[in-house]
Amino acid sequence: MSPVSSSITNILSQHSDDASQLRSTRSVLCRASHVELSRLARLDERLVAHLDGLTVAKEAGRKAAQAALAAPGCGTVFVTSVLSLNAQDRAATEAHLVIAEALHDAFAGFISALGWVSGSVLRGLIRDWLAGPSIAQQTAALAACRFHGVNPREFLEFAINHEHPQLAACGSRVAVTLGLKSQLPLLINRVRTNEASELNAWLSLSTAMLGDRTISLDSLKVLAHAGGPICDSCFGLVVLALPQDSAHIWIREWASRALNEPKARRRQIRGCGLTGDVRYVPWLIEQMNDLTVSRLAGEAFSFITGANLAPLDLERKPPENAPSGPTDDPEDNNVAMDEDDGLPWPDVVRVHAWWQSNSVRFPAGHRYLVGAPVSEAQCIKVLHTGGQRQRAVAAAMRCILKPGTPLFQVAAPAWRQKRWLAQLTA
Repeated sequence: MSPVSSSITNILSQHSDDASQLRSTRSVLCRASHVELSRLARLDERLVAHLDGLTVAKEAGRKAAQAALAAPGCGTVFVTSVLSLNAQDRAATEAHLVIAEALHDAFAGFISALGWVSGSVLRGLIRDWLAGPSIAQQTAALAACRFHGVNPREFLEFAINHEHPQLAACGSRVAVTLGLKSQLPLLINRVRTNEASELNAWLSLSTAMLGDRTISLDSLKVLAHAGGPICDSCFGLVVLALPQDSAHIWIREWASRALNEPKARRRQIRGCGLTGDVRYVPWLIEQMNDLTVSRLAGEAFSFITGANLAPLDLERKPPENAPSGPTDDPEDNNVAMDEDDGLPWPDVVRVHAWWQSNSVRFPAGHRYLVGAPVSEAQCIKVLHTGGQRQRAVAAAMRCILKPGTPLFQVAAPAWRQKRWLAQLTA
């Protein structure tokens, strides 16, 4: 290999590695409280630049990305899949799906590639996958329909009723993302109020956001007591969907367990913020004195009041003995990421003073979302300006306020989100 060829190969390999890493970083930022759409857009621009570098190189770019599949993962599968989809190379795309299906952690990378590319390159492929016998292809095709707002019509009912849990869960997510209230009877029929499964969680979440306030909430309450990240979503949606007084009772149930269960205490604090009820603000300020939950209490305070702690100079320097996630110590068995990473440390004295000066702007009896009474207009404003966790709540609240409203996708490519927001405010 000539020096020039070797140099080009190294550049393309760097493009592939950087794109893969950015995809992994993006999955974290999409769930981060402190990340706004503008920051997500900057990351997406960098990701596009690396993918473009591979695309311009044509076959050499695809070979560089393919070489990274020697160690397949979420990021590498995403990169190779985007390139094969844009090239409309069906054989390569289906080969990448086989790899993704075999490696559970890589499947999300393939699915997100379907959401990254333009819908125009998917049309024939998705039609054929929906009509084919492969569950993996059908599941991927449904995810593509969800990302691009396409109603798969008769196939959607088939999927929701299907015995395969992944296909049925994906069908339920399509229904709520597109706001298809016509699917509500099918979804209700599949919800099981005493079943703590991932499928039942997606069915219950979708059913609640499409307008049911009976069986779905009973199921979500059971699911909230189970383990796993999706159960946090179940807990949160119960708070959002219940009337304020009923939500207060639900929060009080978790308060009774908070003394003995750290997870219950965190949910209690988070739930207080989601209620939008100013009665909790003084208590949340008290919780900011406890280093284990100080940042979480600050986030809940901001969910209600809209006070952004850093710009308002309401934060403090991280304390020296602050609890944290994993360290570089090989003897440290704590490998879990810090759930509050990126959140500011509230200065309790200054936060209290701010509330004393501003509480008059928040009369009791209203439900607040990031500083204003809950309304569709406020939800759209938060989708424009809020952090990702605030934006996710605003997206769900729009569906709760008006069942049948499509669920805004806060993890979609930033340029697509900006187009959707322009349409909402036109």
